[in-house]
Amino acid sequence: MNRSWLWYLILLVGIGLYSCESDEIIELEEGQEVVQDKPQDEIGEDNSNDDTSNDENADEETTDEETTDEETTDEETTDEESTDDSNDLKPIKGNGVDIQEIMRLINDARTKGVTRNGTYYPPVGKVTWNKTLETVALQHSKDMVDNDFFSHTSSDGTSMAQRVKDANYDYRYVGENVAYGFPTEKAVVEAWLDSPGHCRNIMNKNYTEMGVGRYEDHWTQDFGTHK
Repeated sequence: MNRSWLWYLILLVGIGLYSCESDEIIELEEGQEVVQDKPQDEIGEDNSNDDTSNDENADEETTDEETTDEETTDEETTDEESTDDSNDLKPIKGNGVDIQEIMRLINDARTKGVTRNGTYYPPVGKVTWNKTLETVALQHSKDMVDNDFFSHTSSDGTSMAQRVKDANYDYRYVGENVAYGFPTEKAVVEAWLDSPGHCRNIMNKNYTEMGVGRYEDHWTQDFGTHK
């Protein structure tokens, strides 16, 4: 009888140890998945140290010098998607941005140069409007609203650079600013210019094209330069 109770106790202890060990393994796997899902090409600054508007902004910049197997945008299509004359442009369906106003604000800063937070950013060339970047930007803004998050990484774990690639925008340089809570183009551009990381994106001489997507009060600004 005593021996039976002894085996019973050993069995209970064994079950308890197995349960604890299994719980630990599950937690470890979840942690690994989070690390693996983090975009490896993200080299932007930590928003918590860079923003002045309660984490309402974020910036990201990356370059791509690798050869990929993905399809590239046809040169003729690229020329049609990008234009210097923003006066004739209308936003795509669902995009609440005023293209003329945001282009005026961005190119005014770029062509005149700005001094923000004690740093001088010299004049650079204008950017042109690109419909592909606009589409990618709007989709990300809508994703943030629909899924209640704020990040450069999509709700499905896709990075900013991958979103642009998936849209067949074959880039040499690409960058992104995001923001939420700003009611107008002027308000969001001023906030970006007052934040060092975002201002560097806006004043980056390597960028030649831009698209902005506004969905409700969420903004995404994508910059790019074709290869």
